[in-house]
Amino acid sequence: MKKTLVIHPDDRSTDFLKIVYENHKEDWTILNTFSGSVSNLMDLISAHDRILMLGHGISYGLFNTGAFDFTDSRRGGYITLIDDRFVPILKEKETVSIWCHSDEFFRKHNMEGFHTGMIISEVEEALYVLGHAPLDREETEQNMIRFSEIVRDCIDMENPDDMREYVLEHYTGNDEVTEFNRKNILVLKKKF
Repeated sequence: MKKTLVIHPDDRSTDFLKIVYENHKEDWTILNTFSGSVSNLMDLISAHDRILMLGHGISYGLFNTGAFDFTDSRRGGYITLIDDRFVPILKEKETVSIWCHSDEFFRKHNMEGFHTGMIISEVEEALYVLGHAPLDREETEQNMIRFSEIVRDCIDMENPDDMREYVLEHYTGNDEVTEFNRKNILVLKKKF
């Protein structure tokens, strides 16, 4: 059985992502808060086979929403938790990342796995990306709950391609948010 570490900084706006790992609380290590050092987090990542990284982020990395208590790296004015410092360790792991533009982070470092591009999880993101909000707040939240439930249902699949196929088969809808998000569910392969 793979030792799995979930890094999901505590943030009310991404609580829906807890659905992905809530059934595994007994056998996975879940980090929603952390008061150790960067070195301690690196050691924890090293001790696991698979790393799930969930929350808000940009191409520089996963945001630190204040749930982790150590000095962060500052990139583009944003405080990141998972960033370039962790690349050597993450290259040795199976990775799953669900944060906006995580695909750019992993592509830049030639790392494979199941990753997402920009994902609309809030009305403000729809306004920014689409220029309008096709779903209201409640509908957007329900959309993300459904997305998280589908990811939960396939999270234990061995092959990232199978995960992507499962998500695309089940995460469907006639709204612009779902259509946009579907295009940003990706599997990256190493380029030699």
